[in-house]
Amino acid sequence: MKFLRNGALLAPFLLALLSCGIEDYTFLSPVLSGNIRVEDINSKATIILPNVNSYYFNHFTIYYRIYISNTDVPSINDGNLGSISTTLQQDYNAFLPYVNSDSNNASTPIGNLFTNRKYQTLALEGADIERDILSDNATGETIILDFIKTPDKLPPALVINNTRYVLYRNGAGLLLPVDDLRFFNSTTLNTTVPTETINVDVANITGTNTSGTRYTYVALYIVLVGTDPNFSPIYSAPTFVGILHLPDQS
Repeated sequence: MKFLRNGALLAPFLLALLSCGIEDYTFLSPVLSGNIRVEDINSKATIILPNVNSYYFNHFTIYYRIYISNTDVPSINDGNLGSISTTLQQDYNAFLPYVNSDSNNASTPIGNLFTNRKYQTLALEGADIERDILSDNATGETIILDFIKTPDKLPPALVINNTRYVLYRNGAGLLLPVDDLRFFNSTTLNTTVPTETINVDVANITGTNTSGTRYTYVALYIVLVGTDPNFSPIYSAPTFVGILHLPDQS
């Protein structure tokens, strides 16, 4: 794909060191775009997580948003995002100045950047993704976001150390059945009322041509998250993972 990639006891000690002029390493370097590979016709993303040597690092977070389209785009690149969804193009352009930016620093409100554009964080079925899977213990590991369509309709999953964890949509809404909390292309994605509680993670088709076959895509970004000496959140620059196709539910 062609894309533009752009401690309570220790706290006083650390603060004393910083006040003595020793450099503050609160900067969190982003995941390298070269360590991300999208394949199987935009159905699988492999991410090599960096080895993070920072006292301030807590976990990795993956942000996502689902886009519904009338257009089937098998090979996705930065030149045809608008043909999928004008909202997708606008979101991509909004994030682009921050992606893999060397100038990103601890004060950049990356979390707000994504939530303000209705992005949500990935969740897992039966596990806490940030505490159990993508914690600081995951540094150096390889993860796979598997959205491949299979004959037995396996739900999309995060795979690490050969273990599959079914992905859940944080923005789906608790009122939906379990199957609709998973990342399938289903008719439930078209439910837009009430938008405050159901499908807040979905950008639906806009304009006049809203009928016919619907195709669904998910855009993904990964960020390192930590806590600075003042116990405020810090973030790395986001890294664009890619845009994957959602497999059909039926």
